[in-house]
Amino acid sequence: MADTRLLVPRPIEPPQLLAPDWAQSSGPDLQELFRRIWRRKLMIATIAVGCTLLTAAALFAIAPRYTATAQVMLDPSQSKLLDANQALAGLSPDTEAVNSAIAVVQSRDLADRVIDKLELMRDPDFNTALEPPTWFSSLLDPHTYLPADWADSIAKLLSNDAGSPPDEVRRNHNRVVEAFLKRLDAGAAGESRVVSVSFQAENPRTAAKIANAIVEEYISSGVEQRTASSKEVNVWLTQQLDTLREQVVAADQAVEDYRTKNGLIESRGDTLATQESAELGTQLVMARTDRAAAEAKLQQVQSLLNSPQGTESAGAVLQSPLIQGLRAQEAQVEQTIADLSQTYGERHPKILGAKAQLADLQGKIRQEIGRIVKDYTNEVAVARAREVSISSSLEQTRSQVASQNQSDVHLRSLEREADASRTLLENFLAQYQQTGSQQSFKQPDAIIISHASEPEKPSFPKKRILLVLALGAFGMLGVLIALLIEEFDRGLRSLGQVERVLGVRGLGLIPTVQTWLGRLRKPEDYVVEKPASALSEALRSLHTGIALSARSEVARTVMFASSLPKEGKTSLALSYARVLAHAGKKVVVVDCDLRRSALCRRLGLRRKAGLSDYIRGTAELDDIIHPDPRSTALIVPAGTAPATSATDILASERLAAFLRALAEHYDMVVIDTPPVLAVSDTQLLSRLVDKTVFVVRWEKTRAETAALAVRALHDAGADIAGVVLSMVNLKRHARYGYGDAGSYYAELRRYYVG
Repeated sequence: MADTRLLVPRPIEPPQLLAPDWAQSSGPDLQELFRRIWRRKLMIATIAVGCTLLTAAALFAIAPRYTATAQVMLDPSQSKLLDANQALAGLSPDTEAVNSAIAVVQSRDLADRVIDKLELMRDPDFNTALEPPTWFSSLLDPHTYLPADWADSIAKLLSNDAGSPPDEVRRNHNRVVEAFLKRLDAGAAGESRVVSVSFQAENPRTAAKIANAIVEEYISSGVEQRTASSKEVNVWLTQQLDTLREQVVAADQAVEDYRTKNGLIESRGDTLATQESAELGTQLVMARTDRAAAEAKLQQVQSLLNSPQGTESAGAVLQSPLIQGLRAQEAQVEQTIADLSQTYGERHPKILGAKAQLADLQGKIRQEIGRIVKDYTNEVAVARAREVSISSSLEQTRSQVASQNQSDVHLRSLEREADASRTLLENFLAQYQQTGSQQSFKQPDAIIISHASEPEKPSFPKKRILLVLALGAFGMLGVLIALLIEEFDRGLRSLGQVERVLGVRGLGLIPTVQTWLGRLRKPEDYVVEKPASALSEALRSLHTGIALSARSEVARTVMFASSLPKEGKTSLALSYARVLAHAGKKVVVVDCDLRRSALCRRLGLRRKAGLSDYIRGTAELDDIIHPDPRSTALIVPAGTAPATSATDILASERLAAFLRALAEHYDMVVIDTPPVLAVSDTQLLSRLVDKTVFVVRWEKTRAETAALAVRALHDAGADIAGVVLSMVNLKRHARYGYGDAGSYYAELRRYYVG
């Protein structure tokens, strides 16, 4: 039975395990960042250079493509010749016109025209179906292995395409168009009406030819489109003109019919009734004037008849030639009577004859005046009758005009319809003449200002630029991968990290030794062959550190422990023992890894009686101590006992007594142990030894793992002298720049031999 007293831990303060240095960082540590990048510089360089080389290989494998560019300028002045409104509309929205031109250039219809014109369906550069089969496609083609009939049947069964040959031709044509459009680029040249058309092809001559063909087809298609549009418009306008002519004739006829039906015959812009009414109005005014004048004369004559002067003073009487003649005769007869009265008496016949003549004359004058008065009276009557007649006629005419005005409302409506139809006819006729002139005037609305020439240098790929970018990008990728690896890397690499993470003093770095071919050498043999090597000096420094850790008593039993297997613990214990033996000390190595002993295998010894046999009492002390083949040290193998009894053996009082006995007879007892995290054997042994050296494999052992093992040892009461980093690559360690002794490997190596 195991002695349970040995399992009681000693009152040792547990270590204050510190957080990893990367976890303690409160901010970006540029020095640590550059250190991490520097540590992975080979990997970064490998990624950057390797990927760049692959990129270069891919770029050189890609067939170069050449880009040819032609330019056309939209010319609104040509459109202005045909349609001022359209030209003006094209001047202001230049952007819309340029964008429309770009859309036309990139249209499928124009691509179809160019493909048909240049017969690009026969060009393998565009029609992939014409490309010769590759070796890979030949491998997949059943025609390579089978008769044609069989291969066709298999291909038909395997193919999901159930389309007919015309469908396949159409799809192939669509693929060519798509390939064509992918290589086509069109855009505006700055703030101008110039459109740049670029095409990319593997052959520079093909690129230039296609670019020129595109701009030429663009211009010719524009002319054709406008001509076709003009024809269509002309046909439509012709039909519309025929219809409008019929409508105008019908409308005019309707106006005339209505005018005739309602007596709305016009002359000089007015109807006859209106003109007649106006004429009667004028005549009525004149009749009234005449009547007034006649009545005024009659009234004057009548008033003179009643006056003392009689009608003799009336103007009409005075102006009558007959009365004037009679008055002259009367005056002459009165002069004759006066002359005769001086000679003769009143009764003289001459005087009586003269007086009779005078009376006759006066009678004639009165008769003439009466006739004049009667004429005036008749004149007034005639004027009044005429006025009445004209007034009556005017009233009738006005009634007729009023009736015609009612009909004129509908007439004006008919006239407006006729005018509208006539105006529309005139517009359409003008448009017809205009489109007719456009149809005959085939001037393009764009001109080619720059034909594409054969490019001398490929436009794709830009190898230099792409390689520089690839090198930079892959370099950044390498840095990123390196930082990610470093972020997830928890391996311990320096004594500073060990002390911060584990809270245990670092005892030193144990370097690896390699052949000139780079193969690892056994350190236990190397220290024998090279006692002045860096490895040997590191082990001596380790011994010094162990000695210094034991302040009061000399440590005679030292146990080497590690968290996991293959961390260099066994080889370190054996190397340490041989270095001490070479220094003249009496050293014995005890293999306490009773479950998976590795000490005899490393020494090339067959499994012999050892510790477990002695503890169980099946072997004597002299039977279990064996000489080391290459030094004066002694070896105590693990023994032949089954692994299931390891715990009982290691917990026995007999083992403690055995170790005490060895410590009394030897200068140093070196103990190899199983991994701490694998079994509890090491924790049992830690109570029986003076010092424990914890081994951490440089760069491999994770910090959390090591911390867990150290905590387990402390919980068991182990007296940990310190931690050593094993299997250290000093060259790489020096490049990391941790600032410990390993960082000065280049300067210190001259102190060592081997």
